[in-house]
Amino acid sequence: PLPSWARFPEAEPRPDRTGRPPTLVFFPGSRKAEVNDGLALLERLVPLLRHLRPSWLISTIASTQVQVETLLQERGLLGQVRIEQQRAALFACADVAIAASGTITTELAAHGVPTAVFYRGSWLTQALARKLAKVEHVSLVNILAGQAAMPEFIFDNCQPREVARGVEELVVTGERQAHAARSVLPYMVQWDCFSRLPVAPSAMIGHRLAVNSPPSNN
Repeated sequence: PLPSWARFPEAEPRPDRTGRPPTLVFFPGSRKAEVNDGLALLERLVPLLRHLRPSWLISTIASTQVQVETLLQERGLLGQVRIEQQRAALFACADVAIAASGTITTELAAHGVPTAVFYRGSWLTQALARKLAKVEHVSLVNILAGQAAMPEFIFDNCQPREVARGVEELVVTGERQAHAARSVLPYMVQWDCFSRLPVAPSAMIGHRLAVNSPPSNN
């Protein structure tokens, strides 16, 4: 059987949500530091999002490693953000998503959810990335697409007001953006001609980085 990253659901029409409040789902990451950082962003985003569109319903995912409920309560968000145990339920109800850069972006693309990608990182990570990065994007979908199929808010550009405006744009352009992101997925599963096994996206990205690297002077 194919590994999980090589299996994507068949495209299905998004449910007609006419007359229903829009739903935004937030994926802060999986590691404790990521979740803390993501929820700090969400704390500042919620009032901005609701100022632009008061009817937003906002949900996030429970974590096996972090007490998300406790963190939301500490930030005064527990009554404003619903916690869902299953990702599938969030994929099904989402009109728009905000997600930390990672494999979750490929799952959102597969389910046709218009998505904004964020990555904040420490000052050291930012400095190293600016010095060493050989690609313009951070999400798997965008790296393989060679363009911003999903809008990215990275490092200094990851400001709550910018993200909130980006989400509002997705409400209008979301269907087109989701189609562009999903169109990349067939190219994420390539087959090794010797082992007859699928090549992981990380290996493909590694190859792209090597191809794009400047020639050595040695």
